[in-house]
Amino acid sequence: MAQQKSYEIRISVLDGCLNYDHPKCHARRNEEIVWTCKDGPFAIQFFGISPVESPDAQSVGLSPVKNKVRYNAAGGTYSYACAVCADNQVYLDASCPVIIIDYP
Repeated sequence: MAQQKSYEIRISVLDGCLNYDHPKCHARRNEEIVWTCKDGPFAIQFFGISPVESPDAQSVGLSPVKNKVRYNAAGGTYSYACAVCADNQVYLDASCPVIIIDYP
């Protein structure tokens, strides 16, 4: 049996802006995506149809958020919003990062 792939997206706050080490993450059905942020608790939310099982999720403290790509996710590009609470401020990126679901 093939091992499932997992992708990590590291979020950071730099000069008041959210940065991602993978702002365009490619994934396939049933693969796992893990978001992390060392700068503070964060939340993600997909718009409309979501390629992942939980379209909105938030971290507990600095813990990662893990989300699995739906078994029936259609191929395409999915935008999501991200917010991070760091240094008593909330930083919001309303639609820059994307998850690109590649066909199996």
